[in-house]
Amino acid sequence: MVRRIYVEKKPGLRQEARGLLHELQTVVGVSALEDLRLLNRYDVEGLDEAAFRRAVGTVFSEPQVDDTAAALPAGDCIAFGVEPLPGQFDQRADSAAQCIQLMTQEERPTVRTARIYLLFGPLTAADVDAVKRYVLNPVECREASLDLPERLAAETAVPADVETVTGFTALDRAGLDTLLARLGLAMDLEDLSFLQAYFRDTERRDPTLTEIRVVDTYWSDHCRHTTFSTHLDHVEINDPAVQAAYNRYLAAREEVYGPEKAAQRPQTLMDIATIGAKVLKRRGLLSEIDESEEINACSIHVAAQVNGKPQDWLLMFKNETHNHPTEIEPFGGAATCIGGCIRDPLSGRAYVHQAMRLTGCGDPRTPVEQTLEGKLPQRKLAQTAAAGYSSYGNQIGLATGLVSEVYHPGYIAKRLECGAVVGAAPAENVVRERPAPGDVVIANPMVPCMHCPSCQAGSYNTCEGLGFIGEVRQGCFAEYIAMDQETLIKVPPQADQEKIALSEPLAVALNICDRAQFKPEDRVALIGVGPIGLLTILSAKALYGVEHITAVDVSDVRLGLAEKVGADETFKELPADLKFDKVIDAAGQPITLNTAIAHTRANGHLYVVSIFEKEFHFDINALVAAQITLVGCNVYTRKNLEDAVAAIASNKVDVGPLISRVFDIEECAQAFQLLNSRDKSVAKVLFKLS
Repeated sequence: MVRRIYVEKKPGLRQEARGLLHELQTVVGVSALEDLRLLNRYDVEGLDEAAFRRAVGTVFSEPQVDDTAAALPAGDCIAFGVEPLPGQFDQRADSAAQCIQLMTQEERPTVRTARIYLLFGPLTAADVDAVKRYVLNPVECREASLDLPERLAAETAVPADVETVTGFTALDRAGLDTLLARLGLAMDLEDLSFLQAYFRDTERRDPTLTEIRVVDTYWSDHCRHTTFSTHLDHVEINDPAVQAAYNRYLAAREEVYGPEKAAQRPQTLMDIATIGAKVLKRRGLLSEIDESEEINACSIHVAAQVNGKPQDWLLMFKNETHNHPTEIEPFGGAATCIGGCIRDPLSGRAYVHQAMRLTGCGDPRTPVEQTLEGKLPQRKLAQTAAAGYSSYGNQIGLATGLVSEVYHPGYIAKRLECGAVVGAAPAENVVRERPAPGDVVIANPMVPCMHCPSCQAGSYNTCEGLGFIGEVRQGCFAEYIAMDQETLIKVPPQADQEKIALSEPLAVALNICDRAQFKPEDRVALIGVGPIGLLTILSAKALYGVEHITAVDVSDVRLGLAEKVGADETFKELPADLKFDKVIDAAGQPITLNTAIAHTRANGHLYVVSIFEKEFHFDINALVAAQITLVGCNVYTRKNLEDAVAAIASNKVDVGPLISRVFDIEECAQAFQLLNSRDKSVAKVLFKLS
């Protein structure tokens, strides 16, 4: 059931509505508009009546300053709504849904929002159309229906087959030029010719329209900075001062690259922008610059005075331009402009504490009717971009000390939106460690294919052809092994190396815990307490504070180990009426999976980490009837492995009880014999290398 509420500021607090009314009357010229009211509309699904009433007064509104109503106000007015386009992020709806989930501690409901405009006065159809054009940016929003929907689930039409640009590889230059104009592509004719050659000579087929559009998106100046990388073959300058600066640039090129290389190296705007720093570095005047393999903000070392004593700090700078994105979607474009700035110093471990904003647009007083076709009114652009920038900055607590907006006719065709930030951190806090000779390391033994969709998305543990060293590659018992440096994880010097040897199986347990997101009050059952099951009990107790874990196994010895590592109760066979919030199958037998299904409560979660040896039948109807969520857990991620090393090194997780025996490498035959004996008291055996 969908429930609806309208929220409006109390009469004395409707400054936004009064400001928009004034703009529509004076800037847009809708003189017949006598009054305007703004309401926020919330539609909610997945919430009962009692919880909805609570949310009205705690999430959707502030009773001190807002009025709420279940229906639109009665009166002689014209009403219309504006909502985000499907797929467009709705921050108001997302925040409301999160707050409701925090309030109810239940599943997150679905929330949709819209801004409702109530127009009063003897308005013509042209007047209403003018208002809609001013408040509705078709790039990010659309007019919303005023009817209450039956459901909020997004209905997505089945797309038609993607069009193939038939004959693309055979087009002559004139044909490519015509296609370029018809599709309105960002790339130029030479770029399109290059793409044509690729599909003709490498793919040996015509591309789809989607392929051309995707390439064009990432070929754009915004992503590739083609303007800055363009080779300047011929330069003419009429201004003497600019010519003098250009001459200094040419001299600097020879100083940096040498006369011969400077003559061969292309001149570009990027080279002009960076030549000054290159000259200073060549002259040895940038000793304070911080250089590393990381790509984040520009960083320099400064001596900061801390409690009267000098301290080495890293000062980081970053700027970002979002000209075109802000021009077509002012709020989001300006918000992500400052967001792009902040990202880099944060990745450098610096606290961002100050920002500036430099922008340029046409005269915001220009009458709306003089707006260029396909452009937003300059006033609307300037105001909405400012709101987007400040919204992002306010949410993260970033002070912007300088805001400068330049109004010039040259910015009508292309807006300027530039943000810059400065951050700082003590240099000792910025640790960039890479494995060095003498370090103790562990290696990630996974061997992903690197080509499948999972690998392309960085989800290597779900690789379609995933293998491991010793399985698809030689190496496990070699005296030396060559490993990619990126697979290595440095072990802290204080760590117990015997325990660190269990990092990899602990990482499997941490992946289960990550997928389950245990809460202390969860009732958890773990079926099959081999090494992975035991490590999962340890992790759930030590890292998530789970208060009650039940272990199930056919072996008394294994159940004894489970109690030793923290299980609160153990069973060889679960009582029929016992149900759990979250059940983990770590045994991998047909009977254990069916047992797990039978003992997962309605709307509970079942996690399967086992690898089953063959196909079998299980009761799918029981899953459906109880709405049980079935979740697969496959090995681990890089972060799981890093977290496992950290958890063992810091003694947050004590894996010692799982180490059954330690053998010298010369005793490997005896060790494998013990493992093959199926002695249930054996969890993990280690080899000690002499």
